[in-house]
Amino acid sequence: MLYVDFARPDDTLAGVAIYDDESHNSTGPLVVMDWDVMHRLILEMHSLRDQRDVHVRRASLALVSNNE
Repeated sequence: MLYVDFARPDDTLAGVAIYDDESHNSTGPLVVMDWDVMHRLILEMHSLRDQRDVHVRRASLALVSNNE
């Protein structure tokens, strides 16, 4: 599981870091990014999820129309 924490605990404006374990015992964060990049990443993930939902709906409609 991945965990997100502040990139620098003493400076919350520095951005975020993604770790592969909760205790941060790994060799370091997998990714460090500022807040603007994190925000764009979240928006892109939402967009991809919406695109996936559209494809799933189209596929299910095609299956229903083929069965009629």
